[in-house]
Amino acid sequence: MDDYFMTEVGKVEDGKASKSSSSGRNKKPMTKKVMEYCYEPEMEEICVVHAISLFVDDLWKGWRERALYD
Repeated sequence: MDDYFMTEVGKVEDGKASKSSSSGRNKKPMTKKVMEYCYEPEMEEICVVHAISLFVDDLWKGWRERALYD
């Protein structure tokens, strides 16, 4: 369920921190795309509805003998 809150964001890295530039000439900031946890309150309801529908589907289809609900 945490995937609902993962978003791709751009992080700015220093050119100095780069291992490939040993001469120090390349000091241009670089933007790197990374996945970051970002809580969005409007997505909470969508996430809960989706989890409940999957739970009910599992019960109706009889795929599991036991169900754990947290």
